[in-house]
Amino acid sequence: MSTHQFTLIVDGADLQDESVVNSLFESGCDDALVGSTDGIQFIDFDREATSWDEAVRSAVADVERVDGVQVIRVNEGRSAPAKLKSKAREEREREERKQSLMVELTSETSRTIAIDWSGALKPKGKIWAAVAVGCQLEALLPQNSREGAIAWLIEQLEQQPNTIAGLDFAFSMPAWFVGKHGCANAIDFWRVVEQEREHWLEGCPHPFWGKEGTKKPEHCELFRETERCARNQVEKSDPKSTFQIGGPGQVGRGSVRGMPFLTRLRRADIAVWPFDERKWGQPTVVEIYPRLFMGGLNKSDQSERIRFLEGRYPDIEPEHRYRAAESDDAFDAAVSALSLATRRATPRLLTNAKLAKLEGQIWF
Repeated sequence: MSTHQFTLIVDGADLQDESVVNSLFESGCDDALVGSTDGIQFIDFDREATSWDEAVRSAVADVERVDGVQVIRVNEGRSAPAKLKSKAREEREREERKQSLMVELTSETSRTIAIDWSGALKPKGKIWAAVAVGCQLEALLPQNSREGAIAWLIEQLEQQPNTIAGLDFAFSMPAWFVGKHGCANAIDFWRVVEQEREHWLEGCPHPFWGKEGTKKPEHCELFRETERCARNQVEKSDPKSTFQIGGPGQVGRGSVRGMPFLTRLRRADIAVWPFDERKWGQPTVVEIYPRLFMGGLNKSDQSERIRFLEGRYPDIEPEHRYRAAESDDAFDAAVSALSLATRRATPRLLTNAKLAKLEGQIWF
């Protein structure tokens, strides 16, 4: 076994309280040093384990056995000596220690996945999945079905849980529509979607539109707040309403057919942001809108797609670059996975937490 050094950033109970320090020691943290700097509480570890991941997992478990202490971040490496020490010695050592870069929980690894989704009745060849590690594409794969794409995703996240995965469909609908169906949050609403989706898609009742003979509603809110914000912040960004289930650029079909899969992901112990609070080491899926990663690019032009990839991601393998440029769907998946790798820090909620639990939020 090797000795692994890392820092856990914690919240909750006061680590300067002697009873808390004693509880940490009794919980198994006799290889740690506690402290705080500028209001940030941390615990430095020198932990023996067969791997860094195992060391951190065991340390998190030991720390969170103490009432009121919650791990919120992890930083690999540290310079502080080990062992719980007296407060006086801790103060001297904290003064000497240089403040480490505190990495967000979402930055445990740079591995990201993106799935470019499809609501087509026969989606074979229209769904693409990309895996990125930093600025490199690790894989770019077509998926034969929505069910197959989700099964593949769950398998990937089980193998490497410290991963963020982006799904290209809306995770909810405007708050008024969610509330109309008696739901206090989107998680409850997904069950309604599963029951009603084919009725909505085939019958196209108000406020849905896009099928022949229907018109865009005029007297109800068609967009979530996150879609309105995206339109204002990103050039040539024009998010569509989830109620639009036909016509160019519609996202309603994909979203309605996608939301029920979020329940399946949660059952597999995968966090769905922003509805779930992610635990350390837990895989997380987020809602993405690929256009937000591309600005004003004319992505319908293959030559423009190639230039974009060569300019922004010059180090990716030529094989992946040209495959990504072959179609809009492959391109969206590849760029989304690569972009997520540099945007792993959790976005600030655009609105209050209650509305976010109803409507969700695009990760940008």
